[in-house]
Amino acid sequence: MSNSNLNRAQDPNSDSASEPAEKVLSDFRPVGCPANNSAGFCQNQLYAILDSAPDAMLVADGEGRIRLVNRQFCRLFGYPRSELVGKTVEMLVPLRMRSRHKELRERFMSDPFRRDMNIGRDFPAVTKDGSEISVEISLNPVETAEGLWVISALRDGSERHRVEAARHEAELLRLRMEELERINRLAVDRERRILELKSEVNALA
Repeated sequence: MSNSNLNRAQDPNSDSASEPAEKVLSDFRPVGCPANNSAGFCQNQLYAILDSAPDAMLVADGEGRIRLVNRQFCRLFGYPRSELVGKTVEMLVPLRMRSRHKELRERFMSDPFRRDMNIGRDFPAVTKDGSEISVEISLNPVETAEGLWVISALRDGSERHRVEAARHEAELLRLRMEELERINRLAVDRERRILELKSEVNALA
């Protein structure tokens, strides 16, 4: 493996990964990729796909252990790769939901299916500093030489929530302005009617 490929396996903060990059990627060798090419084309393509993806990407094995993450994932969650690889994905789930998530993950692995990212359906996740973020997730099970693994793409939903909140506030402001205009028109009409009645009374006097 070239030095450039080895560098891509290290985390963005230059920490060394807890498992050698060659081991992680050879484990991920897709079915049909020749075993004697485990350090060649297949690994290079995997690096290129994950680290050039616009979304945060995570690869987990059948036991839910994190095997590979891309740079975007490290940026989103604030972890270096060395603190993620080998841990279970539940470390990224809020504590109150971890048991339930483990049950759902095991159920998914018993009957895997591709789940596309559903915009508007967010899931809570925990970053390294303990803060919760909302993420949109897609799941793609993949058969590998080591069994069924799952590639997940995650997208931060926080910005979308901010935009939606701003739109909601703008809509509320528009409705309030319309209500004030309606009340103002009623007040003007009432004043005009009072003046008309006064004029009619004065005409009769």
